[in-house]
Amino acid sequence: MKNSESDLKLVERCLQGQEDAWQTLIERYQSLIYSVPFSLGFSKSEADDIFGSVCLIVLEKLPTLHQQEKFKSWLLITTRRECWRLHRKSERTTTAADMARNRESTQEEMNYLDLLPDSSAPLYDAQIKHEELEILQKSMAALDERCRKMLELLYFSDGPVSYGAVARELKIVEGAVGPSRARCLKKLAYLMAGMGF
Repeated sequence: MKNSESDLKLVERCLQGQEDAWQTLIERYQSLIYSVPFSLGFSKSEADDIFGSVCLIVLEKLPTLHQQEKFKSWLLITTRRECWRLHRKSERTTTAADMARNRESTQEEMNYLDLLPDSSAPLYDAQIKHEELEILQKSMAALDERCRKMLELLYFSDGPVSYGAVARELKIVEGAVGPSRARCLKKLAYLMAGMGF
């Protein structure tokens, strides 16, 4: 297949188990995947680990991606999450200053983020949280009205809301709130997974 094949077609062929489609998809996005950890100051070996993890996630999660035309966006979010996960893991064992001292200083790994102080990590955390919040908001908007209202009452109210209050508001019996909540959360999780969460 030509390299000009659309992402949507490649994803469809990947889901059909066509190995050449997988190879083309990974080759197409290899540079993009690597660019994320490099832009955040990760070393070559850390970027290799992130690349491998992202490829495994793509292999595992691609069948659950509901908006296949948004593969590139999903891939970027997935890559950022893997960077965040590795950052959190390494943060537990070493400080950012230690990481900077131990990092290989090859020219290809240099980037402007190296000039930022160690306190730049919260900016990255905020970016991830913003992306996750955006996925949550879009997923909530995609829910049916009853589920959206129930989850808003239970999780987004100013204070705790009893099942009795939810039942009265939604005009259902109180005993149905728990099972309905579970179904709504499952729908929400499904929608969020389809958007790359």
